[in-house]
Amino acid sequence: MNEAGTERAGEIIDEIMSGSEFNRSGSSIDVSWLKPVLEWINEIRQKVMEWLGRLLEKLFSLLNFKGGGGGGGGAKTVATVVLIVLGAAVLTGLIILAVKLAKTLKKKKKRDMLTEEDLLEFSEAPDAALELARKFRGEGDFRMAYRYLFINLLTELNRGEVIRIARYKTNRFYMREAVGSGRVENGEIAPFFSCFDRVWYGFKNIKQDELDRFFTARDAILFKIDSAGSDSEPDGGAGGEVSG
Repeated sequence: MNEAGTERAGEIIDEIMSGSEFNRSGSSIDVSWLKPVLEWINEIRQKVMEWLGRLLEKLFSLLNFKGGGGGGGGAKTVATVVLIVLGAAVLTGLIILAVKLAKTLKKKKKRDMLTEEDLLEFSEAPDAALELARKFRGEGDFRMAYRYLFINLLTELNRGEVIRIARYKTNRFYMREAVGSGRVENGEIAPFFSCFDRVWYGFKNIKQDELDRFFTARDAILFKIDSAGSDSEPDGGAGGEVSG
């Protein structure tokens, strides 16, 4: 790999990183990690080209392309052209793979953002999410029903001040926050999160009996939280009755 080729590879990496795909304002995914990945890819490309160079030298030697006169110069020219073409093909293929990986991660992040937007939308109206969950259950769309049941649970926990919904938080963060409050047990709430990952992000089906169990579990969690809150409230009327 000559100095000009190395410099050009660096220019290609910079051009990719400066593209609108990776520098859109308000982008929902941080791809700053991609530059070192591309640099690593360039190192791999250099090693591949060095290996190809050694292989071609052996091949030309076996075929007596390194003979006297002008034949050697012609062989070197052919070898250089082949190396450039193969090197460019390797670099292009690796960059395409890296860009596809970035786009895949971006799509996944976008799905996460849709959930966050729904949480923000329903945080002031948890009952609306519950109504949608019941609606989809009645229509037989159990996957969508579970989505809105999960959203309802989180928004209800937000209303009960067990968690605080915020744009930067992930589902895993919400689970730790709920358990950390001391008002919800891990065994009570963790199945909701694992099922959501499986059903929504994993595109797996959920059967009606399992969905119904989560409806019941949701009621039990909220009843427990409400009961604990009621028990902790002072009885304001007791003093008046005693004084009588």
